[in-house]
Amino acid sequence: MSLRLKIFLPLVVFVLLFISYAKLQWLPQLTAFITQQHKEQLTGHLHSVGESLVPLLLEDQLANIHSILDSLLEDNPNWMQIELRDKDSKILYPIFSQPLPEAKSDVLVVRRPLKIYTRQIATIDVVVDISKDLENIKQLENHLFIGLLILLIIISLAVSIMVELIVSRPVQRLAEASNHIAKGNYTAPLPNKSSDEIGQLVGSFESMRTSLEDYNNRIKQEIEGHKSTAENLAEQKEHYAYHAAHDSLTGLINRREFESRLRAAIDRAYMDRATHTVLFIDLDKFKQLNDSCGHLAGDELLKQISRLIECHIRDRDSVARYGGDEFTVLLEFCPLDIATKIVTDLLSDMNEFVFTWEKQEYRIGASIGVAVITEHTKTIENAISAADNACYIAKENGRNCYHVHVPEQA
Repeated sequence: MSLRLKIFLPLVVFVLLFISYAKLQWLPQLTAFITQQHKEQLTGHLHSVGESLVPLLLEDQLANIHSILDSLLEDNPNWMQIELRDKDSKILYPIFSQPLPEAKSDVLVVRRPLKIYTRQIATIDVVVDISKDLENIKQLENHLFIGLLILLIIISLAVSIMVELIVSRPVQRLAEASNHIAKGNYTAPLPNKSSDEIGQLVGSFESMRTSLEDYNNRIKQEIEGHKSTAENLAEQKEHYAYHAAHDSLTGLINRREFESRLRAAIDRAYMDRATHTVLFIDLDKFKQLNDSCGHLAGDELLKQISRLIECHIRDRDSVARYGGDEFTVLLEFCPLDIATKIVTDLLSDMNEFVFTWEKQEYRIGASIGVAVITEHTKTIENAISAADNACYIAKENGRNCYHVHVPEQA
């Protein structure tokens, strides 16, 4: 139900109640009051007439009495009939008497005894037509109803306009502002503040909107702060995870990460009957260069050798600095023939590799042990030990070469 209708309905009910009250209470009381006033006026008039008739009755001057009463009928058009009787109820006026009509809503019958002192000498009855007065009351009633209807229409229009200007439009704009706030927009225009309750509502709404905007801004700032903290934590976690799995000097994965990948490869070899290959690489002349040129030269050599090894492995493979000048390589899903080719190419490039330090050139060779991982390989220790033993044999065979340790040799 709209606000206008909520205000209009009580007005209609009030007008209907007022009309009902006027119809059932006020107008009947007004009719009774007017009738009583007529009766009192007529009684008073008859009192005056009676005083003038008493002497004439005592002297039995009927002609004068008739003249007076005829004049009264002529002077009072609404007087329908006058009847004068003596103490014995004999009709003295009019000459040709008619029965008195009964009292009705539009006919008033008043009887007045004529006395001299306490002795009644006659009775006068007057019949008055009050239909015109009742008709005037009826017209008044109609005018009242019409006036009330017109007043109701005028008040309804006025209330409708006032509600539209004072209540509906401000409330509608507040509702639109609420919809904007629900969408995150805090800049929607508000109605002008007034000194009434609507103005207080607008002020409260504005304060609420400001509080919500401030709260939303604080939440956004906190969220941004949490995002920044989370990003920093994620970066730190990634940083720590990277450094936990990689060698800080060469950037290769470290021994622990390599062993983790090797363990997963052994599990796949067992479940999928796959073949992998592990390389154990030991630089031949690293200790001499490190002792003669210093640790800085040794560190630079390890970095360059790391890049060289990475150039010979595939994307799926893993190369790690296992410790000191030792490197390990996991060639996943790589049978021995392909692994042998990779090792041969790697040794060839390492033989041609020249390390320059302080304008001095150094050649660094490498011994490589090769171990095959099959479904029969049990542990990472078995795989690393096999490759390490093969590397040791390669060193005994003159270095700068490789040796294969197959599972059957284990």
